[in-house]
Amino acid sequence: MAKRFVKNEQSLHERALRYLERFPCTVARMRQYLKKLTREAVKAEEIEPGDGEPWIDSVIARLTRVGLLDDAAYARGRAGALHRKGKSARAIQFDLRRKGVDAELIEAALDCRTENDVNPELEAAAALARRRRLGPYASEEKRRDARQKHLASLARNGFSVLFWVRLRF
Repeated sequence: MAKRFVKNEQSLHERALRYLERFPCTVARMRQYLKKLTREAVKAEEIEPGDGEPWIDSVIARLTRVGLLDDAAYARGRAGALHRKGKSARAIQFDLRRKGVDAELIEAALDCRTENDVNPELEAAAALARRRRLGPYASEEKRRDARQKHLASLARNGFSVLFWVRLRF
């Protein structure tokens, strides 16, 4: 099957919509994807080198205007999902920064997480321990033998010593 290159702004918009059907993303990630598409089209001599950038800006503005690209909503959703998986605030910040979310949107997403839980970090540490069967969620013989490994696992995931004490490791 021959590769289909973008030829105009409308075809770029259609590719962006197809991408959003499959993957939720940030404005930064969408810009990166659209730049890749236009670079490939320039390389294949389908479009001129200067055509892509205005198209990208227009497509992103259009998607943002209709609400299909919303970094704040993305950050809240991703922070909530990572929190439920047992990720620490530090790990969530790193993930969102890597995805191209602004610092103030990251803070707002972390604040939303704290509205739902009394102590979100303790809840996340407990979720991680439960999912990986660490500490109090491990069998008795494993608890005695692997205490240091369990503590190291929590530390690698960004949790402080205070959570270890509260989880009764």
